[in-house]
Amino acid sequence: MASPEHVFETWSSAFEGLYELKRSFVLTMHPWIIGRAGRLKILAKLIDYINEFEGVTFMTALDLAKLHLEIDHSSTIE
Repeated sequence: MASPEHVFETWSSAFEGLYELKRSFVLTMHPWIIGRAGRLKILAKLIDYINEFEGVTFMTALDLAKLHLEIDHSSTIE
């Protein structure tokens, strides 16, 4: 199992790449990965880190889909 520091580096690097491309960062957390105390601290650190970037918004997948619909009226949610 990877160290918490390695997990943070992986997640933050993935975010940075998508931020530069102005894309959405979706973090999937499986119980066997996040379900340890050290990893929860890393998640809090990641959230704090991401919040430092200009224009970042946290939202649910449904909220993201609704926002997309506001921008692109030719799409639908079924």
